Amino acid sequence: AVVSTQSTGGGYNSGAPANYNSNYASFSSQPPKQYGNEETMQKQEEISTEVLQPNAEKLVEDEFRKREEDLERRERQLREEQKRLEDARVYGDRVPNFPPLPHFFPCDPCVYHNIDFDIPPEHQLSVRRVFYHWQFTVFCYLMNFIVCF
Repeated sequence: AVVSTQSTGGGYNSGAPANYNSNYASFSSQPPKQYGNEETMQKQEEISTEVLQPNAEKLVEDEFRKREEDLERRERQLREEQKRLEDARVYGDRVPNFPPLPHFFPCDPCVYHNIDFDIPPEHQLSVRRVFYHWQFTVFCYLMNFIVCF
């Protein structure tokens, strides 16, 4: 049987037979050959495990040390966060600011009050008017109480 080496379609002629399909490659499915006898191969495995064991133990120790440092760092962060939350009284980061009292006064403010932050912009004007009206009413009651005596 004669095999033709003509290429179809012109161009580069690789010398492959005409019925050769370049999309498929054939490889042998046999594992690569290992030279030497079983005894030398076992010695090589023992040597490689002896060399790797100290390094593996060191890697494991380094990994544990990194994890421990990470846990200590997280613990410090949690303690700091807990302290910050305990220091920021009733409303978390919002420290009570109402009623506004002088520092020498024996009582502290008991309510957080911020119209700009807590009230939507479309209702801020009406809330301010009600608040000022309430302050004026309280002032009038106090003056009435003082004048009566």
